[in-house]
Amino acid sequence: GLSHMGGVSFSVFFLDENLFHADKPKSYPYSQITPYFRTDKGDVKLEKGVKYSAVKDDDLIMQEMSKSEQKILILSILLFFIPTVSFSQVRITYTGDPLPKKAVEKIESMMGYMGGYYSALGLNGSIDVELKVFKSKKEGYRYMRSLYPGDQRYIEQPHDKTMGGGIGGVYMPARKMAVVLGMEHGTDAAISLIDHEMSHHFTGMLFSGSMFAPVWLNEGLAEHFGALRVKKSGVVSEFPHADRGKVKTMIMLGDLNLSKFLDFTQKEFSQMHRNEGQTCYSLAHVIVAVLMENLATDRMGELVEVLKKRKRDDKVSSLLDSFYPGGLQSLEKGILEFVSR
Repeated sequence: GLSHMGGVSFSVFFLDENLFHADKPKSYPYSQITPYFRTDKGDVKLEKGVKYSAVKDDDLIMQEMSKSEQKILILSILLFFIPTVSFSQVRITYTGDPLPKKAVEKIESMMGYMGGYYSALGLNGSIDVELKVFKSKKEGYRYMRSLYPGDQRYIEQPHDKTMGGGIGGVYMPARKMAVVLGMEHGTDAAISLIDHEMSHHFTGMLFSGSMFAPVWLNEGLAEHFGALRVKKSGVVSEFPHADRGKVKTMIMLGDLNLSKFLDFTQKEFSQMHRNEGQTCYSLAHVIVAVLMENLATDRMGELVEVLKKRKRDDKVSSLLDSFYPGGLQSLEKGILEFVSR
């Protein structure tokens, strides 16, 4: 190419297979092409002395992208535009220890995104919630014991600091309050925990006045939002490899009973947590991720309506088997494909 005061000129050459014989070039192996440009005057060959304006064509750009690049672009667009769904207002009252300004900005951005998504699922009106943050788990536990004297869950154990154990956050529906019990693992971890607990508030409001949300959906949505990150480019997902690994191990060992898990009560979910650690949260997260990936947002909203209208003796597994394309067998196959990536 050649650049000068009058503009830019360049030539385009390509390796011409017609100029080869027995894998060797017959002569100079390149041919020249005359490029056409997409302009305000159409797709034209540029003429000297004529002024053109370039036209950006999204379809043309997509043609030049690989399938994986196209998928990433579409996902980014969806993540970016979901918050524009009509939603009245999310009002957060911050109490407890002060948070850094940047942390508050990230929380507010995520609440806007979260509010938009839940609005698309059928949540209407304003959301009011109190967010109480304690930098020290010791102080957080002390506060919880003032509310629930004698509750053994809020007594700090020696291994909590070294093993990362104990309760990190709590959502209290009756008080409309999310509490972060310590920030010892850093601001980013605290923000993730806040997003998790705030999701519980949104889910509770979504199912208000109806049957409560199935525990796997409640926890799966919370894990989903807890794994999202606010970046300059928008909201991005950082799905934990550990969650995929735990669920994949369950499947390999033949321990996945999807129907039973979908029908879990809160007590049964907590029992699994005590016996198998975070595996129950990982499975809930994967199920929600697969549903989100394979059901459009409006269909997710329809699923929520089905679950809200269920009767007390209805099996969630049966409802999902009827609702999901291909039934639970197809969902389980989707789970295996998801964790095998």
